[in-house]
Amino acid sequence: MTRNLIGRRAAVAGALGGIAAAHSRIAWAADPIKIGFSIPQSGGLAAIGKQALFPIWKRDTRELIRTFQEQRFRAVAVCIDSRVLAPGFAGRELDESFFRDLPPQADPCGENGEFHTFVFDAPIFQFPIPVRTGEIVNREGFLFCDLLPQTEGATK
Repeated sequence: MTRNLIGRRAAVAGALGGIAAAHSRIAWAADPIKIGFSIPQSGGLAAIGKQALFPIWKRDTRELIRTFQEQRFRAVAVCIDSRVLAPGFAGRELDESFFRDLPPQADPCGENGEFHTFVFDAPIFQFPIPVRTGEIVNREGFLFCDLLPQTEGATK
């Protein structure tokens, strides 16, 4: 961390989580507005002395999921593309059965937009985020699962 021009603490480096989409990697590195830097777009991150790091770029997504599970990360599918996945995937936890049930054409990390997730527990968290699934709504073929605060005695 370092001080920026207005005296607030600012990151000097950051890691971005894209795996496969080249257009995303280029856009994030070239358009700092998308990652919270309020500077002119010309020159991208280099213009402000920053470097975009892509630690999982082009990694095998099956291997990433094995690592995700081995390290006991927990996530729920909060959005699915119903053109690719059955409606029952919305609101499911990403456990062994989730990955076993994925159709063969689906990327296990959802890199083609098959699904989007919310990580609610991980070894890097002090405490799990207590959530439960709520209503699932269809918006133009995408199923969104609400996450609600988990209350005492409530079940998923």
